[in-house]
Amino acid sequence: MKVGKRKYIILFISMLVLLAITICIVLSNKSMELDPIVNKILDLEKVSNCKITSLADYSNISIYLENPEITKEDIDTYIKARLEGYGNIELTDEFVQINLGYETVLEYKHVMTERLKEQNKIALIMESREEVLEQLLENSKFIMDEEQVAEYALCIVRGYETEAYISNMSLEEYAESVLEVTYDEFFEMCYEEGEQLIETYLIIGAIANAEKINTIMERRISITNINSWKTKYIRYLLRQRKVFNTRRKANVLL
Repeated sequence: MKVGKRKYIILFISMLVLLAITICIVLSNKSMELDPIVNKILDLEKVSNCKITSLADYSNISIYLENPEITKEDIDTYIKARLEGYGNIELTDEFVQINLGYETVLEYKHVMTERLKEQNKIALIMESREEVLEQLLENSKFIMDEEQVAEYALCIVRGYETEAYISNMSLEEYAESVLEVTYDEFFEMCYEEGEQLIETYLIIGAIANAEKINTIMERRISITNINSWKTKYIRYLLRQRKVFNTRRKANVLL
């Protein structure tokens, strides 16, 4: 084979390899389709350039939710905290009738027990959702627009500024005494927090789209405010709730 011809063949093969690599890169960076409501939220938050390119396999992710146990000590502590404003009182039928609207102490304690159970159950669900989300975040892939994330993080900074103002502190004092981070670490923390919130939007949007999630509750939202940010965010929250309950059976989350 002539040297010139061999060079052309090598060049042709190299071009094919380069083309294959380019196609693989393009395909790997192709963003996934999201639920329309989540897309609108991303537009409103001005982070629409952030994309999810690969969604973690969530088919086998599940967490069993045990029914929280309530002890007598738990109930007594809960009731004591609720009645703290009344001072040092004796819990009697007369007191609960006059001040709390119950007929007997027994009835009041029963209601407080059920309320505490519900609160503990909600706390357990939220904790479990965080565990599920952590797995999804860890095993999904994203393309993040650093400028948009930085702008979004500024909103988080302003939120902390408000909290600092309410606490009569400077932002630096609040960061160091309440958040227990240095002033420089504080801004890094806000950026990471913003990035994770955006990634959460993307994960919820991708799963909601893949599962074709539609909520009956959504129909109850007034169509008069169909374009308002609040309406879109409520719809997003409904989708988020439905996403985490997508594969729920009995007490198994996701």
